[in-house]
Amino acid sequence: MPMFLPYLESMGKATPGIRSPPGSHIFPIDPIGIFRYPFPISTRWYDRLRQEAAMQGLRTVIAGVACADCHMPYRRVGAFKISDHHVRSPLLNINHACQTCHNVEEKELLHRAEAIQEVTHELRELAMDAVIALIGDLKAARESGLKDEALEAARRLQRQAQFRLDFVESENSTGFHAPHEAARVLATAADLARQGQLALRDAGFVPPRP
Repeated sequence: MPMFLPYLESMGKATPGIRSPPGSHIFPIDPIGIFRYPFPISTRWYDRLRQEAAMQGLRTVIAGVACADCHMPYRRVGAFKISDHHVRSPLLNINHACQTCHNVEEKELLHRAEAIQEVTHELRELAMDAVIALIGDLKAARESGLKDEALEAARRLQRQAQFRLDFVESENSTGFHAPHEAARVLATAADLARQGQLALRDAGFVPPRP
C-alpha cells in the first residue's frame, strides 16, 4: 500500500486522491472504497496543538513536552532513573505522568481530562450519526436506480466526512491532545455529511467547500 502524506499541503485537498487498495475497506451498504487513517501524527496536528497551547496558556506544549513525557514517564529502578516502557494512558498513571509537572490533585486532573473527552465523544457521536445517515441515503439512492455519475458528488463528500471522522477516532485521545482542533474536525465531518445528503436531494447543489 502506498504511503500518503496528506498534511504536506492540505488534508482536505488530499482526500479526493486517496483510495484504499482494491477490496479493502469497502462499505457493504454502498460499495465505495475509503481511506482509513492509521494514526494522525502530522505537522499540522502539532501546529494546531501549539496554537491551542498559546491561546489557553497550556504549558505542556509550550514547554516542549513530547509523547514519551506523558506516556512513558520516568521511574526509579534502584539508583537509576529510566523511562517507563509500559506505554499506556497517562490517566492510568497520573502520579508519575501528570503530577510531576502539575501541582493539582489527582482527582481534579482526572476530572479535567474526562470533561474534555466527554464533550469530544458527544461531538463524535453527532458526526458519526451524520455519516451513517449519508451512507443510508446513498444505499437508498443506488437501489432506486440512480447511476454512479449521479452519486459521485455525495460519495465524494462522504469520503471527506469519513476521513475527518477517522482522523479524530484514530488519534486515540478522544480529543484530549487538541480539544478545539478535534471539535473543529468533527464539526466539519458532520457538515460534509449533511452536504452529501443535500447533493442527493438536489442535483444542482454546489457544496460550499471545495
